[in-house]
Amino acid sequence: MSELLWSFEKLAWYARAEDTEVRYWAVERLVRCYPEAAHSVIALLILDEHETTPDLVATNLKDYGTAKHVPLLLRAYRQMEGTVPGRAFEALARIGHKDVLALARSAVDRADLTEASLPLIVEATARVGTEEARAVVREMVERRVELLAEPGALRAALESYVSEDLPVLFASFARALQWRGLGRCSDLLRVITDSIEADDCGWCLRTGPDGRIDLPKTIKAVESGYDCEVEGPPPALTPEVVRHLLLVFRSGDLQSAIASLAGVVQSNAAAISARAAGGDDLLPGRISAIASALASSQFRAEAERLGPVFEQGVTCALLSCLFKVARYRNYAREVALAGDDTEALLALGSEETAFLLDRLPRALARSARPAETPQASRPGGASLAGATGEGGGGEHARRRERILEWCRRMLEARGPFFPKAIALEAIGELRAEDHVPELLDFLSDENSYIFIAAEKALAKLGGAIVGPTRARLEAGTLDHEVLHSLLILLVEHGDRASLSVILDHFDDFVENVGVGETAEWVSLLGAQDLFEPLHRLLQRDVARVGQALLLIGSIHNIPVPEEPQIQQAIEDYWRRHQTAEGAGGDEEGGSGSYLM
Repeated sequence: MSELLWSFEKLAWYARAEDTEVRYWAVERLVRCYPEAAHSVIALLILDEHETTPDLVATNLKDYGTAKHVPLLLRAYRQMEGTVPGRAFEALARIGHKDVLALARSAVDRADLTEASLPLIVEATARVGTEEARAVVREMVERRVELLAEPGALRAALESYVSEDLPVLFASFARALQWRGLGRCSDLLRVITDSIEADDCGWCLRTGPDGRIDLPKTIKAVESGYDCEVEGPPPALTPEVVRHLLLVFRSGDLQSAIASLAGVVQSNAAAISARAAGGDDLLPGRISAIASALASSQFRAEAERLGPVFEQGVTCALLSCLFKVARYRNYAREVALAGDDTEALLALGSEETAFLLDRLPRALARSARPAETPQASRPGGASLAGATGEGGGGEHARRRERILEWCRRMLEARGPFFPKAIALEAIGELRAEDHVPELLDFLSDENSYIFIAAEKALAKLGGAIVGPTRARLEAGTLDHEVLHSLLILLVEHGDRASLSVILDHFDDFVENVGVGETAEWVSLLGAQDLFEPLHRLLQRDVARVGQALLLIGSIHNIPVPEEPQIQQAIEDYWRRHQTAEGAGGDEEGGSGSYLM
């Protein structure tokens, strides 16, 4: 494994620099390359004057902070702006600070807390997981109803409201949208359907020439898109149910359509609950309650004021509920019940659903990992390949190979894409370094789930990606759009081999990623070797390349003769890119900001 460009000790020294941008750079490298140890040298910088350094520090403390950081976190929560108070609160909640619920109660009265922080506070309060915490969440969203127009706060509220109170919650949600607008209504309705593991069917919706929903074509699109069957005996859709819903949709009466959809969902969910052994599967009841609330008079009275776009979104949400019960599986429960049973987990992997992506790859890797085997502390660390080979026990090695065999089969298939995404992420979780070439192939996939899964897997493999990346670049076999992902991965890994690849193929990255984008990313490496290549590009993008030069110059004490020109270009850049909220003339984000 190649040596990292910067040691922990050297970055800790730079984190005390007078230059705020150098401090930011050092903190970014520390939390990226040494996440578990970074808090020991960066915690004080949660109060830094830089615009983004405190947020980086607070995010690290959220995951790795300890009780000794509580005083600093409380100061940041009370004094800082933007997302920092929210991140600090998340850290306090995870640490288990005794006054965290009192802080949450008082948060809704603070005028200085922004829309960026309050939803984080609501969601972190819900994660405390106690009945008192859930009561605090309900109190917060009742006092500040507009919070429900934020996905995080709505998600927390859904976790905190019992089924009987969902109509009241949804009526408040509709009022929040009346105040905040419908710009995020699709995302918010997805939060509701995600809470019951209902895959989005909006992209499968088909309409006829009259603009009304064509149910038979929509059913065919769902069955094709999710590789399933939704017609059949209950809880699937019987011919009688399909015929009834078809007539309702053709009538054009939206109220009747919503009521009918909710009725069918409730009836079929009850059938699932009735046949469930032991009665410990609570999801069908929650699905029924969600559908009932979306058709309730309290919610309908408020929803009608939001117009046809929102009403169509509600109809799509109910259709998602309908198809959920028609092909019912409780994925979270099944993964938990499977435990370390590799074969049971692999059987789940063939399901075409988004709701296994966050669970199944980790569960598969866990089933192939001896209990005593620690996880690597950073990407590219101790490989699981070694842990599960000769020293990891024959059974775990066999399981690992069985999982990888399944992954290879999924990647070779022309079929459904969610199992492909699961296979890609499982390869990353297993640290299967010999599969880097396959992962590189899928970076150019058109499906966002696929190429994002490939990026996540490659990020877990750290330095193992460098050699195959160099080979592909030298052979010229990489698609142009892949270079942006690879540049980010190489910079995030941050070792000498990654820098060597970037320097040797600098022109390729510049031409395919863009001058300014490349300069911004490579500057995070902080390497002196980048100064001259960047200097040659200065006149092509004075602001963005110039900021990279100023940063590297500050790190290595290299004078930049064009600094006055660069500073003016940066000022002009920020002036052109001011947001609507910042259009009042705030200049602090301009002068001296090397890192955009």
